[in-house]
Amino acid sequence: MFAADVSPSVDPALLERTLRERLPEAVGATEEEISAAEQRLGVALPEELKALYRATRVSPAGPDGSGDWEADFAELEATGHAVGCELTSLDRLFVADATTRPCPWEYAATGAVATPPDAAVQGPVGSPGRIAFGSNGGDHFAAAHPDLEVVEVFRRSGAPLSLAPVAGLPRLRTLTAHPGTPADPLEVTALTGLEHLGLGPDEWRVLLDAGAVPTGLSAGPPHHCRGSPHPRQRPEVTHPSHRPHRKKQLVRSRHEFDNRRMTDDQNVINRRRAARTTCRRFLSGDRLLSIRERLAQLAALDGLDVSPDFYGGDGPVRQLEERTAALLGKEDAVFFPTGTMAQQVALRYHAERTGNPAVALHPLSHIERHERHAHTQLTGLRGLWPTTAQRQPTPEELAALGEPFGTLTVELPLRDPGYLLPTWDELTALVGAAREAGARVHFDGARLWNTTVHFDRPLDEIAALADSVYVSYYKDLGGISGAALAGDRALTAHARTWRHRYGGQLFQQWPAALAALHGLDTVLPRIPGHIRHAATTLTPALAALPGARLHPEVPPTHEFQLWLPHSAEALNAAHLALAEEEGIWFVSYWEDAAPGLAMAEVSLGEPARDWTAEQVTEVGLRFLELAAEG
Repeated sequence: MFAADVSPSVDPALLERTLRERLPEAVGATEEEISAAEQRLGVALPEELKALYRATRVSPAGPDGSGDWEADFAELEATGHAVGCELTSLDRLFVADATTRPCPWEYAATGAVATPPDAAVQGPVGSPGRIAFGSNGGDHFAAAHPDLEVVEVFRRSGAPLSLAPVAGLPRLRTLTAHPGTPADPLEVTALTGLEHLGLGPDEWRVLLDAGAVPTGLSAGPPHHCRGSPHPRQRPEVTHPSHRPHRKKQLVRSRHEFDNRRMTDDQNVINRRRAARTTCRRFLSGDRLLSIRERLAQLAALDGLDVSPDFYGGDGPVRQLEERTAALLGKEDAVFFPTGTMAQQVALRYHAERTGNPAVALHPLSHIERHERHAHTQLTGLRGLWPTTAQRQPTPEELAALGEPFGTLTVELPLRDPGYLLPTWDELTALVGAAREAGARVHFDGARLWNTTVHFDRPLDEIAALADSVYVSYYKDLGGISGAALAGDRALTAHARTWRHRYGGQLFQQWPAALAALHGLDTVLPRIPGHIRHAATTLTPALAALPGARLHPEVPPTHEFQLWLPHSAEALNAAHLALAEEEGIWFVSYWEDAAPGLAMAEVSLGEPARDWTAEQVTEVGLRFLELAAEG
């Protein structure tokens, strides 16, 4: 999204007449709607922007207000041609700064102005408080405010970008430039206040070969693109002025840089995998089974002297579908190879039933953050965010969306902000509000198995609130892979058709189905015990460690976030040392959340049942000592 100054010569009246001529069928916003947008933003809209929205409100209801899905897309396309950019609907305007922008901080706080030279609207640098109203193809732009401290620069297409627009920002401390983005990597030498610099390997080579690495850097990791391996698996290039005792380790040549990056990455991965295979005690997580061990586990199951499944229609797969449907109290269930596929089929079905492509969902949900926006790219759906707060939305926030939506999705628990769950009353009120609005309800229940203790209700009563429910077989149940989508028979008939169309109707899937059935038999009945042992014994001990913080403070399940006042590098090194030297897998996969503060997700499953509070304290203190030494 981007914002821009308007030329003083613009005539709002002429602009409105011109747009009405170009968009004769469009329905413009009322003065009341414009006023409501101004009240929500807390600023007055420029007259030119008011003129634009008086000509077209860009409503999801279609140009004539009929709710016609195809007409809606036709309107958006026509509006884009008339205005010269993808116009944001009036109710989704936002002020382009990090505190009010309606998206996660990691995106909101790091955008830099990089408007293509041929864009219809140009975004000027150094213009705080601009109102974002459109896009030239989906790229995110925000004003480079003089107080900006963190900047991310990237391009989706076109020529590389100059870093000159951010030169001279007095408080700029962190710059991340995606690989291939900077036109001249040596321009970073003009950014004299940098402490953290993220560049692609090629850009680092230029700086290293030229001896131009900024002397004030504390760290400079090779930057990864979204969707590549997690940054915790990447080595850091640390400047010698900050780490004198590691001076000889500074990468100085192109050959050394490539070899060290690949060798260090693979070395850490291999050591971690080996340790997880050989560790004898696990607090968070579990030991990885070898292929031989997994096959032996399946071979020991009863009822194997039958034919396997063929294209998912019979055998263990059908048995698993029937078992899942019964657990969730639904008419039927359909096995899918992945949860992403299952969820896209569910959302497609609900959009077709309601005739409305808008989906109300949380911006931190799995659908929004970890499925490559499949719902928009494959099905043409639109996401609406009732809230950006780290909790489920309220009925009032659903009503305040200001536009109809066809589907409400609720992730239970909401993992990314800390495995959060609403109360039962909050959940039923939220679902009731969606029903009142004429919407259908989908539960992203990848970990729905873990919610019965918190809600104090069986799975079928929880699932009864939704029209469709997705569950995972490998998350928490220990399966190999696979998921299910459950609902009425009309939904599952649709699901089987689209599973085939999406390429998910595999010839045989009996290994995954058998492992899932084994999980339902042996793991599912013990999950309530995991949760109670975690609540009464383990989480109080973790929370009492020096500097520790649990989020949420009282976890509703046995999974939550643990925060500690050390760097992720130190904590990961301490964890690996503890695993290799003592055979103890404590809490792993730490990520930096802020300077000197790291976070890890904790899952206190079956192996944690053997731990006492005293053991958690003893090992936890030893773990922190190792981190402090690192």
